[in-house]
Amino acid sequence: GGSISATVLLCLKQQQPSVSLALLEFLDAFGKVETNPVCCDHRVAGLTRAMRAECLAKQGPASVGGLGDRAGGEDARRIILELEKRLKGAERSRDDAMRNEELKQHKAVDFRERYAGAIQGQESMHDRLVTSEEEHIRACEAMV
Repeated sequence: GGSISATVLLCLKQQQPSVSLALLEFLDAFGKVETNPVCCDHRVAGLTRAMRAECLAKQGPASVGGLGDRAGGEDARRIILELEKRLKGAERSRDDAMRNEELKQHKAVDFRERYAGAIQGQESMHDRLVTSEEEHIRACEAMV
């Protein structure tokens, strides 16, 4: 699928072309494997951020060379923290938007139910009016 890189080691056997052919066919079929990476999941992004922070923390004490390395590490940490704040803000706004969407859907369902109830009430009122008019006409015919 283009989203992974893999190395395959095959052992071809002498005097057994069927085994070698099966391995080569397997290798050919291996190229058709497709992956579906989760690139927008906040849990995956959080794991990546945690791994980056851990890597930077481990590199910090190891690079006791000079102030330039420390300053670069501090800049990288500051940038990562800023990006994490932005990501958290975006996640919050996405969650708020999803809550608002659910609220609007519930309101729409409620309005639809109330509208259906009003239409049914109007229909029953119309039926009673027709019945009343029919009774009135029968009473008038009976008097004549």
